[in-house]
Amino acid sequence: MGIRLVIFLLFLSTGVVIAQEDTITYQPNRINNFSILPLPAVAYNPANGWMFGVAAASSWYMGAPRTTHQSNLVFNFLYTTKKQWIISSKSNVFLADDKWNLIGDWRYFITSQPTYGLGSSSPNELQFEMIGQNPVLQGEQQMDFTLVRFYETILRRVGRGKFYMGLGYHLDIHQKIKSYAEELIDFPNEYSHNYYNKTSGFPIDGYTLSGISLNGVMENRDIAVSPYERNYGMVS
Repeated sequence: MGIRLVIFLLFLSTGVVIAQEDTITYQPNRINNFSILPLPAVAYNPANGWMFGVAAASSWYMGAPRTTHQSNLVFNFLYTTKKQWIISSKSNVFLADDKWNLIGDWRYFITSQPTYGLGSSSPNELQFEMIGQNPVLQGEQQMDFTLVRFYETILRRVGRGKFYMGLGYHLDIHQKIKSYAEELIDFPNEYSHNYYNKTSGFPIDGYTLSGISLNGVMENRDIAVSPYERNYGMVS
């Protein structure tokens, strides 16, 4: 008798949940069923050292779930033991009935990384080379900079199939670039990054890269956020 009652209650509760889902009205191209999960983040890699901060994932629907993929956004706010700030978000948004797909990659970094100069023959060890009358450093040199990135791709569904076509805009702004060497250098020199930019007519403290792209996507995943089966492909 107890087992039958439990089974009956399970079926009853399941029926109530289904009935509630059926009665939900999803507003087209409005945020529905929004959820967010923030978590503490700890990670390590050689370029950044130890990283501490917050990582959050959110999901929602922009239309009825039966005809619209789930949209998602992943956000990171990190500080590293190398005194870097890493703030980034990546999004994949499907508008109502999957008619449009918006893919975003936004970043703001206060960061640093080593540079070795141009060419495969650049040494790892710090040294200098005379180029004309200029002593130019070669090998590992440090570079501090700020990066602002805005990438956004807008794709339109082709017919009722799984294919999308669209354009993307890509913007990278490097600012406050400062080259330096961790080793003490007791002679006049030119950092390889600065020398190349000066001789090529580019500024040494910042520059902007901007452009558009033509993109094609095949979206055949059952759940775009965490797929169990089917395939995805992108050509840019």
